[in-house]
Amino acid sequence: NRVNNYVSDYLNDKVPKYEIVFRMKHKKGNLVWILARGNTVRDSYGTIYRMAGSHTDITEKKEKEEQIFENEKKLTTLFELLDVGISITDEEGNVIDCNKSSEHLLGISKEEHLKRNYAGKEWSIIRPDGTYMPPEEYASVRAMKENKSIYGVEMGIIKNNGVTWILVSATPL
Repeated sequence: NRVNNYVSDYLNDKVPKYEIVFRMKHKKGNLVWILARGNTVRDSYGTIYRMAGSHTDITEKKEKEEQIFENEKKLTTLFELLDVGISITDEEGNVIDCNKSSEHLLGISKEEHLKRNYAGKEWSIIRPDGTYMPPEEYASVRAMKENKSIYGVEMGIIKNNGVTWILVSATPL
């Protein structure tokens, strides 16, 4: 089996250290996740004469990892399926991700979007009264500067084919 092959590879110096994760049946009958680690002791000729190690039950950790993975899958699906433009920035305001709806609303590709900063000069945004909106009034900029959620900022995105009006909410994470 996989564990025996790994032990053999370790003992024959094919892998640098003995550390493997596997499932094992507990004496109570349930399956548990095990992290096995070990080391060999060699004599002065390099011959192995003893191997010592440990088994650690990591079932709870593996279950949490699986839960995180499932939650990530759900969030990724929602992110892509929602008919709402979503853009994510890092702490410096650089756009690090956006969904298809965001590309459509803003009229730029994801690649172009990822080259921008939320307060960058390349945005052409107007207020509802038609005047230029400075970056410090953008919902995303305000949310980061004020460290609070900002809701319902009306913004006009000027694109080649006219203006797209959007209602923007932003929150720091």
